[in-house]
Amino acid sequence: MEIFRSKGLEVLYLYEPVDEFVMESLRTFKEFDLKATENADISTVEQFADAADTKKQDDLSSEEARDMDRFVQRIKDILGERITEARISKRLNQSPSCLVSPDGSTSQMHKIMQLVTKDASIPKKIFEINQNHPLVRNLLAVFVTNDADEFVTNAVEQLYESALLMDGYLADPHKMVHRLHRLLEDSSSWYKERQQV
Repeated sequence: MEIFRSKGLEVLYLYEPVDEFVMESLRTFKEFDLKATENADISTVEQFADAADTKKQDDLSSEEARDMDRFVQRIKDILGERITEARISKRLNQSPSCLVSPDGSTSQMHKIMQLVTKDASIPKKIFEINQNHPLVRNLLAVFVTNDADEFVTNAVEQLYESALLMDGYLADPHKMVHRLHRLLEDSSSWYKERQQV
């Protein structure tokens, strides 16, 4: 939704599972083609002007861009077979990361099919990161200093599980909560030193 908000584009919110089938059958309304936001052609959406309140981040330098490419590969190494690909997002401008379906099916349709087939597995999706998000920029800085830093690994795992939670696929929250506590402990130590408490 973030790229649509940033462009000031209207979307329909559909909450009922049957809506997935209705929209698939309907496909068009007047002169409009109806598509799920997660399946929209991002290059087409990017052509719209930004809304007045959209803030732009500074672009990465060429050196930072090379480091970001290495960082994206490190993310792929950390998450391994749980994802199909890691890449820079063109759809995010507020969140640090998200999951995108590689086959064009919507998350809602996938959940319906899982219910029908009684499949409880977590689907492999594309993991996208927002290179302009402050968290991602901070992780990049830590990664450049030490590409095997455990904090980076923990943060990437947390971003992935947060994206799973947002998509409704997180089955076991215990690992996520434990990792959150560890990350908060690390950051509170830094904050305490910074504030000279």
